[in-house]
Amino acid sequence: MLVRVDAGETLRTLSAEHAASLSAVREHAAETARVLERMRLERDQVEQRSRVEKETCDELRREVDVERGARSAAEKQARAAELGARASRDQARRENEQLQ
Repeated sequence: MLVRVDAGETLRTLSAEHAASLSAVREHAAETARVLERMRLERDQVEQRSRVEKETCDELRREVDVERGARSAAEKQARAAELGARASRDQARRENEQLQ
């Protein structure tokens, strides 16, 4: 039995299938573009948060350094005052011993 194939009908069918395939590819490409854009935005947000956190960390580090410097200076002053007081006591003791 011989089946007659209508070339016009076959062309229309293939064309419709091709159009549906192209539409699916375009949909997939659009979804991929949306996902990539969302990922780019998320990356930008993470980078911004990272910069802010780094700046905050640097600022806190500077504050700690200032506090350490102030503490060190206060400790040096306290040691100097203690040495001065000790020297004054020693001198007063020597003077007292000479008077006796």
